[in-house]
Amino acid sequence: MTLMEILTRLARPRPNHSDALADTASYIGGLLRSWDIPFIVQQFPLRPHMHAIVGITCLALTALLLVLVVKRKWLPAVIAALAVPVLMLVEFELLVPTVSALFVKTGENIIVRFPVEGAARELIFCAHYDSKTEFLDHLQRTRLYQFLPLFFLLGILLGPLVLWGKRLGTSRGRIVQGVAVTLASLYMVYMSLVALNFGGYVFPIGESSGAVDNGTAVTSLLGLAREMREGRVARGRSSVTIVFTAGEEVNFQGAIHYVDRYIRGVRSPVPRYCVNLELMAQGGDMIYWKRSGVFLRFRDADRSLAARMGDAWRTVSGRPMGTEDHSADDSVAFMAAGVPTVTVGFSGRPGPGMGGFHSPADSIGRVKAAQLPQAVATFRRFIESYGNR
Repeated sequence: MTLMEILTRLARPRPNHSDALADTASYIGGLLRSWDIPFIVQQFPLRPHMHAIVGITCLALTALLLVLVVKRKWLPAVIAALAVPVLMLVEFELLVPTVSALFVKTGENIIVRFPVEGAARELIFCAHYDSKTEFLDHLQRTRLYQFLPLFFLLGILLGPLVLWGKRLGTSRGRIVQGVAVTLASLYMVYMSLVALNFGGYVFPIGESSGAVDNGTAVTSLLGLAREMREGRVARGRSSVTIVFTAGEEVNFQGAIHYVDRYIRGVRSPVPRYCVNLELMAQGGDMIYWKRSGVFLRFRDADRSLAARMGDAWRTVSGRPMGTEDHSADDSVAFMAAGVPTVTVGFSGRPGPGMGGFHSPADSIGRVKAAQLPQAVATFRRFIESYGNR
């Protein structure tokens, strides 16, 4: 079975809330069994509607804020305004479930291990197999979300503005109150757009097949696993672990549970390193993202891993590796646990670049088939570059 045949089977909508997610996990497991590659399945509580539930809650809090401003309840308005950024930071930055825990299903990580005796290191390759559809693609949503801090601050200032209006005379107080109501209404309109994008999969105009995000990455790692099983990769003293995660598109839940179970607080006799895969084989040169994070804290990619992968890519392609500034992906979970990590993918330029993901534009037609075996060859070179050291 060729890599493109595998990708063609994978490239169909597989959002976390759907039965297609379990079907995809079953397909990956079936392939591994057919190649006689042992694997384990890590089950974990998956919150598939995380974004929608948080979005609806924030919208409700914003609506409450508007009501409180209209009624000139300045202190409750401050509390409601503070609740919105606190909720988003707790859920998305601190990775702690609150309202999103209202709906839970079973998610599955698929873990393949290729240990060696006397290992000097463990190399972890990670790729998520879930997909996502939103009203806005990656670039469009960035333009929308960039105003979140401004509106958070605006919401918090509405309470003092209402208080000021109450202390002014009747005429000037009405003007200030009118301004406060107008700004609160604007905040609610903005949060409606955010909530609509968070829950956009509920009313999809067309669904993303997730071919590049992240079917190509999963396909590449399946190809790498097959080559290792067939003895085509000289692993030297490097144990290799391949992790296929669910829940990446809902704030890296699968990667978080993998890290919590197998890395955080678990003493390893050897150092561990992680290479996370995103947006493979969409054309252009291989790239790595300099930083990974969500809102506040962005952690740097490990430059030594990036340099080693860059050397492997240059050996295979004859071209240098490029860079992108920052991303939000499974690497966040590994970096937070202190594991040196880098996320690599393909630039997509010339072409759509980082646009069009989470939309029907992410289709099999976007894939450059020749880059799938090229990616596998690069990862093989990367592993072999450690030799017997």
